[in-house]
Amino acid sequence: MPGPLASVKRIVIGRPFSSDRLARQRLPKRFAIPSFAADTVSALAYAPDEIILTLGLSGAGLATLSPWVGLSIVAVMAIVVGAHLNVIQEYPGGGSDFVVARKNLGAHAGRLAGAALVADYVLTVAVATSQAGAYLGGAIPGLAPFQTGIAIAIIALLTLVNLRGARELARLVSLPVYAFTALIALTLVCGATEALHGTLGLSPNAGSNPGPGEGAPASLTLVGGSLVMARAFSSGLPVVSGVKAITNTVPVFQPPKARNACITLLVSGTMTAALFIGVMFLASATGVSISPREAGGARVSEATPVLGQISEAIFGRGSFMSIAMLAMATLVLCIAANTAFTGLPVLTAALARSGYVPRVFASRGDRLVYSNGILLLAVLAVIVVLATGANISLLIHMYVVGVFTTFAIGQIGMFRHYSKKHRVAARLKERQYFARKRAVSIVAAACLTAILVTVATANFLLGAWVTLTAVALMWGAMTIVSRYYARIFSRLALDPDEDLGRWPIAAPSPLDGKDPMRGIVLVTQLNRPAIRAIKKAMASPHLGLQAVAVKTNDSAIDMLSSEWLRRKIPIPLRVLNSPYRDFLAPLDDYVRSFTRTYPRDAVVVYIPEFVVGHWWESIMHNHVLRRVTARLSRYERVTICPVPWDLDNPEHDASIAPAPSPVVKETTP
Repeated sequence: MPGPLASVKRIVIGRPFSSDRLARQRLPKRFAIPSFAADTVSALAYAPDEIILTLGLSGAGLATLSPWVGLSIVAVMAIVVGAHLNVIQEYPGGGSDFVVARKNLGAHAGRLAGAALVADYVLTVAVATSQAGAYLGGAIPGLAPFQTGIAIAIIALLTLVNLRGARELARLVSLPVYAFTALIALTLVCGATEALHGTLGLSPNAGSNPGPGEGAPASLTLVGGSLVMARAFSSGLPVVSGVKAITNTVPVFQPPKARNACITLLVSGTMTAALFIGVMFLASATGVSISPREAGGARVSEATPVLGQISEAIFGRGSFMSIAMLAMATLVLCIAANTAFTGLPVLTAALARSGYVPRVFASRGDRLVYSNGILLLAVLAVIVVLATGANISLLIHMYVVGVFTTFAIGQIGMFRHYSKKHRVAARLKERQYFARKRAVSIVAAACLTAILVTVATANFLLGAWVTLTAVALMWGAMTIVSRYYARIFSRLALDPDEDLGRWPIAAPSPLDGKDPMRGIVLVTQLNRPAIRAIKKAMASPHLGLQAVAVKTNDSAIDMLSSEWLRRKIPIPLRVLNSPYRDFLAPLDDYVRSFTRTYPRDAVVVYIPEFVVGHWWESIMHNHVLRRVTARLSRYERVTICPVPWDLDNPEHDASIAPAPSPVVKETTP
């Protein structure tokens, strides 16, 4: 990277962290609880509004049922939390329902769960940032026309903060989330106390009900009560969706990871459920209504959100508590997307390791986070915000379908998981234990599947079809990528006992020539293209020849080194350590040291090159060749020698010919 760009990157993101600091990036519970609870707690700022609005549009009769809709949502949360405690205990490596589905139901189900999780994470960011933009626009009328721009600006800010590392972001979000939770709890306690003494006031909007077309489609007033209830129920389900982030990101917790993740899930789930049901009952008691305010027969402003109306009823309009509630709600909405920025990069890394998405998403960035996953989430969220115009009602109808798809698939997978363990258990107590766990999973699977069908049916024409279509398209793309990687791997991989053939022996580089050559073969993995590059280098005359690998992943390098020795490759392998996971910097330093040690010799770097038949294949291959060529070609006595391998017909390049003589750049004294 050029110097100026590197300086800007260091200022914005910070200095890179070495791999040995990964343990220090783990989240303790005091930071993990607010970090992961931000998604669910922030839903209190918009889920009650959508429930009351949806019921209010059908008439005052159904509006009185909002607390019971809240109770049904709390029951769903209890099912989801209980089921996912089992997921954390059985699969502490992270990946959540994606890993459960892939291991127990097969690759197709795994890709479906992964695609649905990606859609849900993207919509989590879009909903939270759009609602934050709406709050700011309501508080400052001059910002109202710029709700979409505000949402995009928040996404950009969150992207930069997340690129700096999960631990720094966790510290940043802890205080606002704790403060917001404390404000709601204090409001509920004061409201309950006033209700017991008979002094609880009414919301300024009490008795005002929206008419058809105010905030939702007019057709909503014409459908049956069951459909209205189903839509109101689905509008409140975002408070449940935050569970996925904890089960997906167990590896970011401090040891013991599974235990700390379970505690975080229990605390955040219980806290959110208690606050949510309290808000719903207090909203009903204070007569909260989501409708335009009327003053002197004229509409003066849009209705205050539910939390604001409750605060006004208890503490008075314009009071410090009511203003603080709205301000903290806005702030928490701005940071609620943290769960998605923490969860989706871990998910895409798991998808990449499974071969479902390009493997570039499995690499950690300078700050030990999966930077490519963070950037992907930011881009997709911006696209969704622009496409929907930051419309909250539309986004919520799109929102919950994805997460309940993964919940249902995951619990079906857990049922099969416990069934397998039950069959092989030898002791009676173990069989009884797994039987109980299996019963929990099948009940959860049945309930969550029914909820998924209900949500998809009730909201299909209101936006759920978009999410289902996007999930289907992503599933198809992951299937294509998976099959492509499987086909390429089968062509490139060496059989365990495969005969590598005869190794060429070239004459030493002539000392009376213009430039004696020294060769370096760049190896990332031991496969057929690497063997071809080694043989081509050995067929050319060199004063010295060695293979070089850069250690950015311990397990991959250990496997490469052991295979190198087992197969008795006749040239030495030099492993360059890269504590900052940078591939180019150690290689650049090594080649420069070569040119200083042997100033009169030319250095030829052999790199396997894939010859692709389609433009989209270039996205998957030759990244190393392009980056190394750009970096090393600036040195006068260094030549890059690509060794082609035709992915469609490797026999076209089967002949091994000596490398061309290096072209030495002349300089003017």
